[in-house]
Amino acid sequence: MFPCRLNLPLKRDAPEQDEAADEAHDSDADIDGAPGEIVSLASSKMRKTNNKGLVILGNGVVAMRDLALASRVPTKTKDEDTPKLYNASLTLSKAFTLLTLVVHGKNLPIEKVKDEPHRVILLRSAAPYCLSKETLDTILGADRDEKNAYLIALAKNAQQVIRYVIYGLSGNYMNERVFTPRDVFPADDVKLHLGLTGDNARKCFMEL
Repeated sequence: MFPCRLNLPLKRDAPEQDEAADEAHDSDADIDGAPGEIVSLASSKMRKTNNKGLVILGNGVVAMRDLALASRVPTKTKDEDTPKLYNASLTLSKAFTLLTLVVHGKNLPIEKVKDEPHRVILLRSAAPYCLSKETLDTILGADRDEKNAYLIALAKNAQQVIRYVIYGLSGNYMNERVFTPRDVFPADDVKLHLGLTGDNARKCFMEL
């Protein structure tokens, strides 16, 4: 059989996970604004606010960086003395994203009203691995509209990672370490799982 040469797409770098998943307070396009909301100008910053007093952008989404709750509990928070999850130290955003994937898969809880209870359940599930009781109480005790905006931002960041970052990283991994030309060999663990051992040790995946 001829050595395999796949016309694979050029590698595209996946977005940095920390920036894509953790910086909710730096992404102002994360939260859907409610239809029909009345807006007014905040005179001090010339920023618009909705009828609940939350600062919004021109496209009607709540500005995460202007939420007082986001200042008190940044999404990169990991409090001391919180245990690891499978030997990984997780921030709030990463723990929330992981639990979102495990519990909801592709059906992400991003609906503004309908999914509000699901986001609270995810927060409570992620909290033991990243938040102290005091920090969790700070989030749960916040004004309902502000708390919901904060949790929607976490859900939107999880959506970005699950729908885009994971696919990009998986594609790069397959291109670089599985669907390789004959003169470039996969890692040992990949060889083992693909059966590239013994007489097949110097073959590529597409030759099997």
